[in-house]
Amino acid sequence: MTLETERVLDPLPATVGVAIPHALDVKRETGLVALAGGEELAITVERSADLQRVDAEEFARAAGVAKEILLSAFRFLKADFDLPVRVEAVQPQIEAAIRNDFRVGLDQLSLGAQLNYTVKKAGVFALRLALPDGWRLDAVKGDNFQQWAERGEPGTRVLEVSLKERTLGAGQLQVVLSQNWKDVPPTLSLAGLAPLGVQKLSGYVTVTSEVGIGVKTVLFDGLVEIPYANVGMAAGSAPQGSALAFKLITLEAAAAGWKLSVATESVEAWVRAEVFNAFTFTETLVSARALVKYDIANAPVKQFRVRVPADAKNVEISGVNIRRRDQHTNDWRVELQNKVRGDYVLTVTWEWPKDSRTNLVALAGVEALGVERESGSLVLVAKPPLQVAERSVGELLNKIDVGELPAWTGRAPESAVLAYHYVRPGYRLLVEARRYAEAEVLQALVDSARFTTVVSDDGQTMTEASLSVRNNGRQHLEIELPRGATVWSAFVAGEPVRPSKRQGRLLLPLERDSASDAPISVELTYVSEDEFPRRSGHVALASPKFDVPMKNTRWDLFLPPDYDYSDFTGSMIRTADVGAPVVQDFSRSLYTEAENSKVAEKQKAMLDELSTVKQQLAEGKTREAMGNYNRAKSPSGKNGTFSKSDEVERLGKEVRRIQGSNLIQAQNAWFFENNARLNDGAVDLGLNVQSQPRIAQTDGDTEVAGKQWEKLEAAQQLAVAKVTPLHVNLPARGVRYSFTQVLQTEINKPLTIGLLAQSSKNPSWLSRLAVGALGFGLLWGLMSVVARRPD
Repeated sequence: MTLETERVLDPLPATVGVAIPHALDVKRETGLVALAGGEELAITVERSADLQRVDAEEFARAAGVAKEILLSAFRFLKADFDLPVRVEAVQPQIEAAIRNDFRVGLDQLSLGAQLNYTVKKAGVFALRLALPDGWRLDAVKGDNFQQWAERGEPGTRVLEVSLKERTLGAGQLQVVLSQNWKDVPPTLSLAGLAPLGVQKLSGYVTVTSEVGIGVKTVLFDGLVEIPYANVGMAAGSAPQGSALAFKLITLEAAAAGWKLSVATESVEAWVRAEVFNAFTFTETLVSARALVKYDIANAPVKQFRVRVPADAKNVEISGVNIRRRDQHTNDWRVELQNKVRGDYVLTVTWEWPKDSRTNLVALAGVEALGVERESGSLVLVAKPPLQVAERSVGELLNKIDVGELPAWTGRAPESAVLAYHYVRPGYRLLVEARRYAEAEVLQALVDSARFTTVVSDDGQTMTEASLSVRNNGRQHLEIELPRGATVWSAFVAGEPVRPSKRQGRLLLPLERDSASDAPISVELTYVSEDEFPRRSGHVALASPKFDVPMKNTRWDLFLPPDYDYSDFTGSMIRTADVGAPVVQDFSRSLYTEAENSKVAEKQKAMLDELSTVKQQLAEGKTREAMGNYNRAKSPSGKNGTFSKSDEVERLGKEVRRIQGSNLIQAQNAWFFENNARLNDGAVDLGLNVQSQPRIAQTDGDTEVAGKQWEKLEAAQQLAVAKVTPLHVNLPARGVRYSFTQVLQTEINKPLTIGLLAQSSKNPSWLSRLAVGALGFGLLWGLMSVVARRPD
């Protein structure tokens, strides 16, 4: 039989007499009795009468319980034994190590306390710490932390930190306090946090300061000064300013009170400036841009002063975190939002009006005021046709190569002509900026030109000009048509264009998307009306005037067939004809042949474009390939069958893949740039270039981006107004004559052809009189013969 009983204890500590149940109506009663208690209780046997102490293992074996929970075991032979015990609550034993870190700043004093504690014998549900007076409690955090509350007790401030559960063993707690001030006091009396209810206490006290503030010890009690390096860097990084460290002397918590007083002093900032001046010359003014790089040591600064030249106009100053800018004559004061230390860059831009009466310019750069030392460099930039030459150089300037400019200024301008270096301000530089006339170079050439002119019986003419132009920078091709001529159609590189006019001249655009050396095809059809002799007379024809030289020219004339032509003159030479000139009639078969010829030419041009696209894609020239592909995929022929070939489709997929990849890369670049600006809050000054990570692209992303580009291109094509003139076929009818000219170096000079035309259908008056006289003679002879016959 198992019997369980319980009894309520008196308030601890208390003395309890051990009593057990007795068996009635028995002759003799013996047994074992044992004492067991919880971890939070301490049990002490005051006396034991009529009991014999035995091993706890014997009781555990007999009762079937764990040996570890037993404190004492006894054997009794009589049931009326006497066993009083003393029961007390076990008090927790706390050992703590605290570190009080004081940080002296320009606008506040902060205290970061770190408490490492170890709880033994019994767990605790809360920790208590004594707070110093005059401090603001900012944050409390730690292991197994639940909440904190500040309780006021007589003569002290107590911070009570509640834990989530009963804690036994090691733990950590951090407390942050601060107090603000306007100016740093000359003397500081420091008092830190102290844990309450601990049996053993050790720790350190450290005092550090921001850059620009120095601290030194005035008085300390209960502490011993040690090197700061012996404390370790667990609570923070190496200090930038002054640093003091102390260690608690006593290990007893009751005697752990300490005192510490330190004196503060201000440290002057040491500032060095390096200035980079860039002067850009134009025909009307001089634009200047200066980068002022400050190297700040010892103490941070909040404002800078710079001096610009006396005659500077439109001065602009920019930088990071600028609060205000104040100007006093030529001196500028720049105030920042916060104090800075290390490197800081200001950008100053201004302009100098250039005196048109003289070419001399006296240059002076930006000067940094209030610095320990200033050095720098300057570079002069001038694009052709301006040439800058030095006339007077002061002794403070040393001429250097452009490649010797400081790396932090970025890449040197491509048009830099002169560069100098100086070690202290106050230099003077006199230069002369003179404009030279540009040398004439050949920018465009008509590689081959072919004119085909059809002249009708009533003098109306239609001319088709086919040019192959090599362009090296020209924007337009200027053409002056013969007097009275009217343009019917114009094509450049196979694309229809609407010519513009300037001072009576036609302007055909020559710009191309690609920068290859391939010639540009230009087709122009125009009509005119001149008088053609009805019987006989001279005929003069002139070609359009071009503003570029021509290399090889051929002119085919189709003249009315009922004439005889001779006395050919002009600047062009007639080709050697084999036999008599051929008279050609414009029939349906010739029209079909002309159409097929044009289709074949377009097909050949498309194949050339496709070959160029493949070559440019292989060489990585994506931009040029896009322009050629857009021309190649445009409809050709009557039904556009060539544009829908397999080769075009394959190249189209490759172009969409490349454009989709470029679109994804542009989106990633935009994302990384804006992400860096938002997270770091820094503006790229061109001093350092950091590589950004790349996001891997999948085939699905590239395909979707390619479709987006295709839709965008289609929308752009719809928004562009297109010109669709008629592509006219010349009615090649009449007697064909061909003329050539090898070279035409003179510009704006027409090619001319002159000839004599005599009509073979309408005879002249002399021929008519001769025929009449001959007929009259024949009639006279016949009548004389008839008159001699006899009746």
